[in-house]
Amino acid sequence: MTKEETPARILVVDDSPSTLEVLRRNLVDEGHSVVAASGVADALALLSFTPVDLVLTDLKMPGMSGLALVRHVRENLKETEIVVITGYATIGGAVEALRTGAEDYLAKPFTDEELREAVGRALRKLRGRKTEGAPPPAAVPGLLGESEAIRRAGRAIERAAPSEGGVLLGGEDGTGKELVARIIHQRSPRAHGPFLSMYCRSVAASSLHEELLGARGRPGLLARAAGGTLFVADIEEVGAAVREKLALLGPPARPARKQRSTSARLIAATCWGTGPSRTNPPVSGELFEEAIWLPPLRERGEDVVILARHFARHYAGALGRPVPELADPVLEVFRSYPWPGNVRELRGIVRDLVAAELAKVSVPDLPPRMRFSAFRDAGWNRSLAEVEAEHVRRVLAAVDGNKTRAAEILGIDRKTLREKLRDPEPPS
Repeated sequence: MTKEETPARILVVDDSPSTLEVLRRNLVDEGHSVVAASGVADALALLSFTPVDLVLTDLKMPGMSGLALVRHVRENLKETEIVVITGYATIGGAVEALRTGAEDYLAKPFTDEELREAVGRALRKLRGRKTEGAPPPAAVPGLLGESEAIRRAGRAIERAAPSEGGVLLGGEDGTGKELVARIIHQRSPRAHGPFLSMYCRSVAASSLHEELLGARGRPGLLARAAGGTLFVADIEEVGAAVREKLALLGPPARPARKQRSTSARLIAATCWGTGPSRTNPPVSGELFEEAIWLPPLRERGEDVVILARHFARHYAGALGRPVPELADPVLEVFRSYPWPGNVRELRGIVRDLVAAELAKVSVPDLPPRMRFSAFRDAGWNRSLAEVEAEHVRRVLAAVDGNKTRAAEILGIDRKTLREKLRDPEPPS
């Protein structure tokens, strides 16, 4: 603990007595006051009468999970921070905990220094919030938005950027995973090296091995990105054999192993983090040191207005057009629209509006699917089938008719999607 830091009251929660003792001893040595609980039920009882500054909890415990504790703290205790502990094999649970409201996570096995750093980060954030009375501004240039969800992603980017380890980016299609990969690259020691990207779904499955690892004397993307960063989207499409080679050839995920700065750093993206697969990553955690979940636009509140105005200025400058005024009713539609295509969909809509050279954008200038959303009588006299069919058509329109993407967003397979598309349209 540094001189400017003050002792804190910390609750540690773990079903292992030996782990509780190790955590307690390390935190007490740092000058903190520690209370312990062997499970979530005991922790909730303690929190009902004992105020604490920080909860440090394991995720996988008998009975109630640590995720339930994270949710309780975030919903009920505004003056308490949370750090979760997880194994590499349960990295998906850590990402879900961050999404739910945890400030940070520690991956087992962790060192005493890593524990001190995680606790210090969480307590500094808590002190800053108490001092200023408001959350700090977003720390990462290029990552626009003021919502807590995007701030959390920004803090994860700050943690990941200086490292040599692999990073897994999860979230819905269109949430900006390549942008985040580029931000991490630009803020890393590899910023002067190459940044190469590959979208696995745009490459034939039989050619993925050759594209990534090379063949017949031709270097693959991994070799060509040496000293820089290789971004691989749709990493779940890469077979297990190729992923094993990526793990061997890329930089190590665990800091304890010798780092090879001349190799390529792997940043991978996947739609994991959505639907039923939210807590089950499709690829091994051994490839990655950090996992960052990117929130969908519909969960980012007023960020949609910030982004819309940013895109309007950007495309007006790029196209040599005046910046259009976005009328208040248009902004209300933007706030209420579900954005199945996320930031990518918003960017495309604003680009088209700028290209139309409108001085002021009104609701009738928006795409039909958005006008329908704004004006349709959404009363209770519609059947479930009608509501479902309307939503399916909206999603399909938002992803430009791409049935594979639409099925992923909807959480169904392509066959089910085809069956729903055969349904007659509901009456207008």
